[in-house]
Amino acid sequence: MPTKSEIKLITGLKDKKRREDAGLFLAEGEKVVRELLLAGYEQPFTLYALPAFLERLDPSLRSLHQWEEVSATDMQRMSHLQTPPEVMAVVAYKPHAFQPFPVQSWSLMLDGIQDPGNLGTIIRIADWFGIGHIYATADTADCYNPKVVQASMGSLFRVRIMYGPCEQWLQQSPVPIYGTDMEGTSIWQAQHPQPGVIVIGHEGKGIRPAMAACLQQVWSIPRLGKAESLNAGVAAGIILSHLLKA
Repeated sequence: MPTKSEIKLITGLKDKKRREDAGLFLAEGEKVVRELLLAGYEQPFTLYALPAFLERLDPSLRSLHQWEEVSATDMQRMSHLQTPPEVMAVVAYKPHAFQPFPVQSWSLMLDGIQDPGNLGTIIRIADWFGIGHIYATADTADCYNPKVVQASMGSLFRVRIMYGPCEQWLQQSPVPIYGTDMEGTSIWQAQHPQPGVIVIGHEGKGIRPAMAACLQQVWSIPRLGKAESLNAGVAAGIILSHLLKA
């Protein structure tokens, strides 16, 4: 059973500063925890579950890690969700150290994406399309925000996210740099471009000028109806679907 100090620590992980100080974040729910177990996540984590959940858990999953039983009352105290889950994990941060842009595959760069739901969706989309690297400006939403963790549905454990001086990284890039903008060339006209970095801009402001100056091609998604815009997650999914089609 968790101690009072453990419960206090876990409850405090709602706050970004406390997450950063502890180097820990919370992953909640059966789907997310299952993905954590299966992803081979290299950072340490602690699992908490209700007794009823452990009783029906597949033995092959239960054997992958040690579990701590908790009462429904303690789970409710620790959870960041409106409806407490049956299982959660307290997980150590993965280092955000820069890794070079992959040369033979696509990667994403996020310029000030603010909405946690958008960020979580983009992480999930990247995982769907086999993209393992996301680079992000310092003012992009925190990837360990509870809403991001939930929206990513476990993809956070497979995709490396690196925060830092994105403008500098683009200036030194050995691979092509692409961007998205409503005024760009239709993505339908992109014919087998060489893999590189795709920059996705802020939901309202787009890509900041200093980073836009690094772009070699700018793509748009043709609008056939009357919707004013697409959110960043949807746009990223459409762009990647076109680029990675067979």
